[in-house]
Amino acid sequence: EAGDEETPSLIEMSADLLGSVAIEGAVLIVPLGEIGEPLWDKAKRNLDIEQALKAEAERMLDRLQERDPGGDIVL
Repeated sequence: EAGDEETPSLIEMSADLLGSVAIEGAVLIVPLGEIGEPLWDKAKRNLDIEQALKAEAERMLDRLQERDPGGDIVL
């Protein structure tokens, strides 16, 4: 139902089943059908969450680089 928040799930599957929305780093919101089955063809990207996760990853990398005396941490 609209507005319901559920715990996110991580599911690995073939990108071919998702079409053009399946790109590296994409966060997809997949609605559920009547019996709780994922409706993959209705998946949509959530750009806000993608940007937040990317920013957090960059902050973590910055912190690691600050603690890296040899300067060899690169991702």
